[in-house]
Order: sequence, then structure tokens, then C-alpha cells
Amino acid sequence: MRVQVLYDTEGNLIALSGTAVEEGQPAHQLLATDVGQEVAEVEVPPGYAGSTLPDIFNQLRVEIQAGQPTLVARKPG
Repeated sequence: MRVQVLYDTEGNLIALSGTAVEEGQPAHQLLATDVGQEVAEVEVPPGYAGSTLPDIFNQLRVEIQAGQPTLVARKPG
């Protein structure tokens, strides 16, 4: 499952959107409006593929790996 994420310089998710668009439905795009925000389309890690969007938002963060944004589990604390 792929999702679109809006995140800050520390990898914290600001917004999250599913990317599946049904035929005939308008597509939508998250926009970075503040300095330090980025938008990316990323794959949800396999262990979270069955999770709801709110669960993904609350349990994951963005980390840059090999120059690419990737969703990873939040660090405890």
C-alpha cells in the first residue's frame, strides 16, 4: 500500500493520504506550504499494510534512507 505523506524536517508526519483513486473520482495532492515541509509518496512497511490511515499516522514517521523518504516505526519516548 502506498500513501502520500506531508512531513517536517524531523520526519514527523503532518498529514497523510491514501493514494488509491477510484475511476471517475478526483485525485488530490498534499501540498507543503511551510518552509521545511516535504511531500512524498511512500510504501507502507509490510507489518503495517493492514493498518488504518490513523494508525499509520500515529505509529510511523519518515526517515531518509539511501536518499529516499521511507516510513519507519516511531522511536519510543
